[in-house]
Amino acid sequence: MDSAASTPLSPRTAADSAGVASKPHPSKPQANAADAAAVAAAAQLPPLDRSPAPVRPQDHSLPTPSSSDPGQPLKPNACISCQRRKVKCDRQEPCSSCKRYRAHCEFRDPAPRRKRKLSDEDLHAKLDRYESILNRFGARVDARPDPALAERPASAALPTPVSAFTPLNAPRPPQPAQSTHEPSPVRSATAAVSNSFEGKLIYDKGSSRYLENSLWKGISEEFKSAEDMLRLASPASNSAASAPADSYPLEASELVLGLVPNPAGGLRNLHPQSPHIFLLWQAFLDNVNPLLKILHAPTVQRQILKAASNLDAVDAETEVLMFAIYTFAVTSLSHEECQSTFGESKEGLLRKFQFASKIALHRAGFLRSSSLVVLQAYMLYLLAMRPYYDIQTLWSLSAIAVRIGQRIGLHRDGSKMGLPLFDIEMRRRIWWQLMPLDIRTAELAGGSATLFSRGVDTALPLNVNDSELNPDMKQLPVEHTGPTEMFFCLLRYNLGRFMSRSTAQNYFGNTQTKVFGDDLPNIMGSEASLAEKDRKINEFEQYLEEHFLKHCDPSVPLHYITAIVARCALSVMRVMAHHPRQYADKGKSLPQSERDFLFQSSLKLVELDNLAHGDPSLHRYLWHMDAFFQWDCFIFLLSELRSRTSPTDKEVEKAWFNVSKIFEFHPDMLDIGRNPLHLAVGSLVMKAWDAYVAEALRLHRPAPSLQDHKALEVLVSRLRDMQSRSPPGGPHGGQQSSTSSTVAGPRGPDDGSVAGIGEGAKPWNVPVHAQIDSSPLDWDMWDDMMAEFGLGQEAFGSYLAGSAGVN
Repeated sequence: MDSAASTPLSPRTAADSAGVASKPHPSKPQANAADAAAVAAAAQLPPLDRSPAPVRPQDHSLPTPSSSDPGQPLKPNACISCQRRKVKCDRQEPCSSCKRYRAHCEFRDPAPRRKRKLSDEDLHAKLDRYESILNRFGARVDARPDPALAERPASAALPTPVSAFTPLNAPRPPQPAQSTHEPSPVRSATAAVSNSFEGKLIYDKGSSRYLENSLWKGISEEFKSAEDMLRLASPASNSAASAPADSYPLEASELVLGLVPNPAGGLRNLHPQSPHIFLLWQAFLDNVNPLLKILHAPTVQRQILKAASNLDAVDAETEVLMFAIYTFAVTSLSHEECQSTFGESKEGLLRKFQFASKIALHRAGFLRSSSLVVLQAYMLYLLAMRPYYDIQTLWSLSAIAVRIGQRIGLHRDGSKMGLPLFDIEMRRRIWWQLMPLDIRTAELAGGSATLFSRGVDTALPLNVNDSELNPDMKQLPVEHTGPTEMFFCLLRYNLGRFMSRSTAQNYFGNTQTKVFGDDLPNIMGSEASLAEKDRKINEFEQYLEEHFLKHCDPSVPLHYITAIVARCALSVMRVMAHHPRQYADKGKSLPQSERDFLFQSSLKLVELDNLAHGDPSLHRYLWHMDAFFQWDCFIFLLSELRSRTSPTDKEVEKAWFNVSKIFEFHPDMLDIGRNPLHLAVGSLVMKAWDAYVAEALRLHRPAPSLQDHKALEVLVSRLRDMQSRSPPGGPHGGQQSSTSSTVAGPRGPDDGSVAGIGEGAKPWNVPVHAQIDSSPLDWDMWDDMMAEFGLGQEAFGSYLAGSAGVN
């Protein structure tokens, strides 16, 4: 590091480097014989004023007597020295009196005039304007006009000044010549969705507020600057950030985040050590950032480096972003990595940083904030915590993020609103991550997206690297045709566009590509034929092949995970289009050819999941794969294995190998005592395995052994142990008795207390074992159970849209 850059500047050096001139000192006159008499006479004169006088920036040296110009304009006031000595000043620069006594002559600028008090006519004009705004909203205002203004029409009120809030496409009044003393107007932005709707974006220094109704748009014109408007809109962030470390103002965020105790010493003590800060940041860059891309890594890295050097002086926005990054970094690491790198358990680190993130969000006033940085932090916090929140809670919390995004105006493309090019690109990235989160969490929770009905025109982000973007850029970089750092995210954005058929016009705008055209059938509905659905899916597969898959290099981990997710998504789409739910009898009349197709598609999806978990280069991305496990396909595969029992069928053997690998790579699924879905799936596995063994024995062939499938051996052992400890029930006689177990709903790590919200669900009575049968599954029952966990049929698209339920 450059020593000059690391050496702190002294106050004098810092002032000089900032362009502040130090005060010049009067030069000492040279003594000579001619001055002797003057020195003797000076004893009878009043003493010179030696007190330091303020120096104007332009006064770099004292003027000499010869520098005065008799023709120069007079100063409006007497010089400071003459005023102090109460003598007449000729108001030249320097004046003759100061030259005579060799005093420093300085003139002080006259004080600015006081603002002229508004006249009665001005006040009436302003009042008329306010009344006209209220009248537009239907308010009945009984105005009592001044007699002098009674004949003046309402339109004769003072003209609306052109300001930072004047819509760009609105008629503008003639602009007077701008005074050199007036501040330059703050950037404004306006976007029109249609002829009947016009929104307005208030923007200043990275914060913004989007106004969509006439009331606020009219009132906003009364603010002299965007900063005043944003300060009024977000007072909580200012007050909370300036509060002492042990005293935070009460705010509605406590209702959302919970009443968290103030930590001793504030948040300072919750930051990790500086070396660990950089390790967590690196983990975020390696594991999380390539799959999200809602941060500009070079900019955030500079902020973290600066903050780590003095954690006591970190501003509230940077601090909340840092804790959100810590939380997500820990989420992406394994238990072993956390213990070996930081000397703490993953649960302990996650608990500490999640607690600190909530306090930091509260201090930043996130519910009122108009800052893009605070929204980025809140989104990272939500995405990191989603495995530990129940789906109903996650839906409510994601709705807050959507409302913040709406307030900031992310649904409007910044290129139409005159924003800085860097902000345009980052706002696009955040929008395209935020929208799928809301859409999919709404569907998983059984509701509809909380998005507003107004048109959305935010364009897709550019296919460029972070290094090609900077906050001061004057033109956008040229897009690449091949892979960049945005490769994976752009794939997911296109998957989301295709899958969100019913909401494509509202959320993703129109597109000229026929793949995303208006004729796209709903592949989960029964309106279109299977042939039509398959045709569209095949067209989309060609689109992905042309724009993404042919560019993938399997030796690059990001390309490899991109290809796997694309293949998984296509398999999911095909299962969705052909699923037994599409039939009125829930699959009882499903043709054998359809069953074979669904079996192969589900098996392929399970193989791809195991492929990702089995490759060490992809371990950094397993947090993403685990979050999007496709339960429906896995359940269908197990259902088919109840009837596909031939010991000579190689496809069946391959299916059981992959089922065993699923439980090996997802050990949480072996915990059948807490999660009723895990228990129900385990019971289905045991039924299918018993049928597989029974068929081999019937054919007098060696029975398959669980010793070849260690994870299945553990699962079946636990199920049989639970069965032996459960009281017998069900019908008696020659039939095998049916037993059941009551299991609580989903919980997070350590019984769900990490998140602190949504810690349980209703209990389920799940059959541990029942008589072996190969009848079609009761998909209504499975739908109800998976819906309780946010894993219903809508979760099929979770690979495609960026949210997930609970594993």
